[in-house]
Amino acid sequence: MTPVLRARLSWLHRWTALVAGWIVFAIFFTGTLSLFDAELTRWMQPESAEILPEQPLSDQALEHAMQILRDDERQGKPSAFLSLPSARDPLLHIFRYDGHALIGPALNPRDGRLIATRQTEGGAFFFNFHYTLRLPSPWGEYLVALTTFFLSLLILSGVLLHLSRLIPDYFTLRLHAATPRCLLDLHVLTGTAMLPFHIMITWTGLFLLGNIAFPLISHDAAPLPPAVVEHHHLPTFLLAPLVHKTERLTGNAVTYILFSAEHIAIYSLRPDSLSIHDTPMTFDNVTGQAVAPPPPDRVERAEALLTGLHMAHTMGPVLRWLWFLGGLAATVMVASGLVFHTARRRASARQLTSPRLERLNAGIMSGLVFASLAYLWTNRLIPYDWKDRSMLEITTLFVLWGSTALLAFGLPRAVLWSVPLALTALAGLGIPLLDLLTGPSHLWRHSLFLSVDAVCALTGLAALSGALWMRPRT
Repeated sequence: MTPVLRARLSWLHRWTALVAGWIVFAIFFTGTLSLFDAELTRWMQPESAEILPEQPLSDQALEHAMQILRDDERQGKPSAFLSLPSARDPLLHIFRYDGHALIGPALNPRDGRLIATRQTEGGAFFFNFHYTLRLPSPWGEYLVALTTFFLSLLILSGVLLHLSRLIPDYFTLRLHAATPRCLLDLHVLTGTAMLPFHIMITWTGLFLLGNIAFPLISHDAAPLPPAVVEHHHLPTFLLAPLVHKTERLTGNAVTYILFSAEHIAIYSLRPDSLSIHDTPMTFDNVTGQAVAPPPPDRVERAEALLTGLHMAHTMGPVLRWLWFLGGLAATVMVASGLVFHTARRRASARQLTSPRLERLNAGIMSGLVFASLAYLWTNRLIPYDWKDRSMLEITTLFVLWGSTALLAFGLPRAVLWSVPLALTALAGLGIPLLDLLTGPSHLWRHSLFLSVDAVCALTGLAALSGALWMRPRT
């Protein structure tokens, strides 16, 4: 590679990161959390802990859910769909899309009894933020799609810059070197060690966002979010026989059921699959007779594979944890690259806007991690019956994130990183104690709650280590 080409690639890599880096960090961080969105929602609704994943769905519970839907229809409520129990979420849900997340009551799959869970978006907040940044549609999707395009440029230019040292970079991390050198090692290591994952997740995300913003594939019944259709279209016959027929013909458990004016679409997904292949069994809304849907073409099969690879919703726990580690590596890659840029400018005495960028780095990146942990704290501390508690949780997250960013501009440079990281450490390490004090006594017998508590505590330990490591270097 000629020096001129290297200089141009370095310029492209540096300035693309400055333009899109903070948004890329937020996208990667929230996307990583959204891999376990259902588990986070269950943690944030501890009242549902009494329902075990192995509990089967009864015909009585399904019919009770249908009766609730019919009552809602008579009252003029927007259309809804049913989400059936699964290994990740053992509850029977009646979901409506509110513009940001799927909300609605939860039912006991054994008898259809309503479970009084606290109002929260739970992990769905991170899923929605990941591809909309919580901005109005379609502007959020447009911005994330543009940012993902910048990310593809970052990965391409980064690979070309380090192509000659791709293998040695797998084994290079000098923690005791000067700050810029150590940060560069960390940036390159997390980039090269999970490079296939970074490329896959970027290009599948770009495809999915492009398909949301500029749809290329039309579907007769798109599952998420369900469209609001006219009322008085719910079937009056029993739904359970159709569910059993679908499971018998497909060999897979039913995951959700959608209703339209003419048809009932019953979806089943193959577990532990890379592809979200969700062609439904369709039944007539009046007679209950099966209606043969058109077979999926190659484009739709490719879309199902790309969607499954990106979202990992149908993957088994091992692959989903591997995707989680890949997301963490991507998040660290972006963070270390942004901090490296300001550290190098400071070391070379090229100040200009470097102090402001350094404070923005500390406030935005550590602030998002701290605010996300505080989101869990807020969920447990707000009174159960507080009005609009779900919106209060989200508002608190954004207020704390913004406050941490502002705090970074008022802190002495010597504690610029150590203070927000110390707050993050306290929030993370305190989650297990919070869970013990505010949850029912039997929570600690559930592996899901223990897993969330453990990950939060590990995040706190990582933040504490970062605070101790950064303080003498700032």
